[in-house]
Amino acid sequence: MIKILISLLVIWTIYDRIKTTFGQTAFHTERVESKTKLYSVLMIAFYTSITLYGFYQFVFLLKAINFFLSIAGIFLFLLARLCRNIGINTLGLQWNSHTSAAPIKRLITVGIFQYSRHPYYLGTFLELIAYSLIFNSFLMIILIFTCFLPLLMLRARSEEKNLINKFHDAYSRYKREVPLIFNIKKFYADNIKQSDLSQIISIIKRFGIQQLINIKFMASTVTKYSRGYAVARIAGSLIDIGLIDIIRERGSVNVQDVCAEKRWEVKPLKVVCDYFVIMGIFSKDGLTYGLTNYGKKLFNNSKGAFSLLYAYMPIFENLPEIIKKEKIYGRDIHRKSEFVGKGSAELAKLLPFPYAKDILKRHNLHRILDLGCGSGDFLINACSENGFYGFGIDLSSEVISIAKERARSANVEDKIEFTIGDVHKLNELPDNFKQVDVITSMFVIHEFLPEGHEKVVEILRSIREVFPDKYLLICEVCLWNLRQLIKTPVAIAEHHLFHKLSNQGLATRKEWHALFKNAGFESVEEKRFDKASQAYFLLKAHNS
Repeated sequence: MIKILISLLVIWTIYDRIKTTFGQTAFHTERVESKTKLYSVLMIAFYTSITLYGFYQFVFLLKAINFFLSIAGIFLFLLARLCRNIGINTLGLQWNSHTSAAPIKRLITVGIFQYSRHPYYLGTFLELIAYSLIFNSFLMIILIFTCFLPLLMLRARSEEKNLINKFHDAYSRYKREVPLIFNIKKFYADNIKQSDLSQIISIIKRFGIQQLINIKFMASTVTKYSRGYAVARIAGSLIDIGLIDIIRERGSVNVQDVCAEKRWEVKPLKVVCDYFVIMGIFSKDGLTYGLTNYGKKLFNNSKGAFSLLYAYMPIFENLPEIIKKEKIYGRDIHRKSEFVGKGSAELAKLLPFPYAKDILKRHNLHRILDLGCGSGDFLINACSENGFYGFGIDLSSEVISIAKERARSANVEDKIEFTIGDVHKLNELPDNFKQVDVITSMFVIHEFLPEGHEKVVEILRSIREVFPDKYLLICEVCLWNLRQLIKTPVAIAEHHLFHKLSNQGLATRKEWHALFKNAGFESVEEKRFDKASQAYFLLKAHNS
């Protein structure tokens, strides 16, 4: 049974080794000299032959297994694979399976390369030694030292000759400073002697375990709160100046070039870009930055959240003055309305827009009048599908102009009409704006709650009077009480924080029901998502 398990492990390691060697884009033979190709073929052939020979001995000839020797071999193999993979990852796109120096654009002397000139070769050599221990094969060790090691040394010498020809004195100096195999003394001094464990022991000896607990708590607090604030603040700023959109459009940007183009200051932009590299959001090559896979996912899904956080930053930056009555929100301080709209629209694409459209489809409601349409995000999203037609009104002539331009850019201008309009004067709308199936309000009605519930009832009654036989779809956030938020502190806690500090209205689900009833509406369909505290109410006037 042990032999079977070890055999399966070995088969997997061999498969993984072949896949990583031949599956890499670096294993190309274009512009590679015949001598270099020969070294590669011989290395692969010897490595494979010696491994298969040891495996054959282990499976068919070995009668008694030294279990501890095999376990030691497995641990050595894992160490060898780690060494090899770190070397490959440090080189990145410069790594190649041959001794050619052509792909090497710059000399790498950091990471594992400050301890070993050839961590890849070292890892490969240790892998074979590990196999010999796993297979309990003394003959395999002899073959490794007599056949494979000399070839490995020749290959290393050939590669270093190519690197000296390309980098001249720079590689010669590096060669004098860093050993071929591994500088154990330097590695110990840099990583073991000053390791976390040794530092932790030092703190406990001098100040006690409680001090260590206090330090760890502080560190976790910094990571949880300070880092979150820094990332959110920087993300909002980079969205504001347009850098995130530029990177998403171009793939990557050189900070010096983009600063010259936009007349920005290079130093602060480079500092925050480097911080995003540390956070794993940006990738970096010299002065060129791009989004990592995580960064792409972050801004594809959470750009709206960063925009909203950024929109309310003026409130938090002036919070001491607000509390001390030195400044008043709405008079001295204002949220960044542009980013409220942008952030809300981005977030609405995840759930509110799709779910609202789903309700409209199921009830065969295709001609939409959107109240407080803003820059037209909901209508543009809906009318991008066949069968939907839209009309949008908003008090701001500026956002109506933006909405029309965005509809043109999305190629839906023939399906949507926008006009300046007031929800208090719906009877003044053009006749074609009244020929609709449904009136929608996407997170707008709550804006009138600070004026009192009667104000909201008045608006709803006006909708019912002008559109007596039409459906009304209202999407809103419902108020949670403090006990609910303490029990389940989901992201709605921040939503409530922002809205309450900026004097916006909120209502509970029960209060919304009362408002609809007082205005003469009855519920046709209702759906809520508690963790997002969102509710979707499809209403129609009472049949009375």
